[in-house]
Amino acid sequence: MVGEVCCEHSCHDDAEEGAEANHRGIDDLPIDIVLDIFWRLDMEHRLPPRLVSKQWRNAIDHPCLINTQMPQQKGGLPMPLILSHSGRKRLYMNVLLAKEEGENLVPSNQWIAQFQLIGHKNLFFDIKGSCNGLIYFEDSWGEGKLMVSNPLKKQHVFLPPMERIPTPRDFRISKTCGLGFDISTGTFKMVCVFHRESNFSKSSYELGTIVHTLGASDWRNLARVPPYPICGRPVYSREVLHWVVNPEFVDDASDSGMIVSFDCRTEQFGVIPRPEFCSRDYGHYKLLNLDGDLAVVDNSSSDQTDIWVMEGYNDKENWTRRHRIYSTPQVVGRWKQDEILLKFDELYAVYNPITGIRYLEPPYVEHNSSAVGRFMRKNKIQDSTIYIHSWSLVSIPNATNTG
Repeated sequence: MVGEVCCEHSCHDDAEEGAEANHRGIDDLPIDIVLDIFWRLDMEHRLPPRLVSKQWRNAIDHPCLINTQMPQQKGGLPMPLILSHSGRKRLYMNVLLAKEEGENLVPSNQWIAQFQLIGHKNLFFDIKGSCNGLIYFEDSWGEGKLMVSNPLKKQHVFLPPMERIPTPRDFRISKTCGLGFDISTGTFKMVCVFHRESNFSKSSYELGTIVHTLGASDWRNLARVPPYPICGRPVYSREVLHWVVNPEFVDDASDSGMIVSFDCRTEQFGVIPRPEFCSRDYGHYKLLNLDGDLAVVDNSSSDQTDIWVMEGYNDKENWTRRHRIYSTPQVVGRWKQDEILLKFDELYAVYNPITGIRYLEPPYVEHNSSAVGRFMRKNKIQDSTIYIHSWSLVSIPNATNTG
């Protein structure tokens, strides 16, 4: 009898344990196994499970997973963003996702993020570039205000003011800033190059460099400066920032169109050889990050556009002409797989190396009255910007979270 009772209790306990085991889920697994599961997903497929629960979000946002995205992985899916200002006095910056539907570019129904520009009213922020999932903006009025954002995490931060920079008297010598990532320390660095003094008649100049590490309280002076004055929007690729040499200060034609580099780890400037057959005219010359590689867009021809890619870094023999487009559009960035997004005045287009060009109507951005004021209107994308962005869930130190 005692044996039968013990057997009955034992069977009952085993049944309860079995039922409890059947109800266990991923949250009951050891953290290393959970991280291994999410690590096997690419960036696009990590986003939906991140919304399931706080535990899943914390696991996907774990530094071990974030670090697998840095530096940028080649072949990752691009994230085409629509950036627009709205509200009275442009108080809001809206970030939406753009997608292709039929013959139209269509914005997502909801904002990915909306940033309130408190204390920065009436300032229009232009996008200047991106690095490992972070986008950075500068005010278009030249007041030196910089903002860094990760739209996917609904984070943004305004950087400390650049108080050491003199105000330029000529637009041709304006400062230029670029955001890079130092993989050795796991930190983002904003680098700003400016002119202390310049004289166009003598082609003389005195440059200065300051650096801000995201999360720090101030900027620091850097003794090193570029070998030439630089201009244009920088491009981050392979842990290095890149600018084009400012042609206003170049006497030797062989130096025109050269590329100046800044290694984010060593904080050293250098020079990168350009494609041998690329235009030396800065007006027909644009840098681009294409699948993680440094690329050059050459618009010097009146009837075609060439895209050169440096497949072996810092070696002029490894520049390869990857695309030739028989038209002269503005190249926005990669679209899907080998496709390239283009802009023709008011129209957008997608270039496919096999099927050619297909044209798309620009999207209309609707500003909802419940979010941005007592009005509703639709803006064509000319009032906004489409930017090809890389997916990332990296956090910004000391950022404001809007979601």
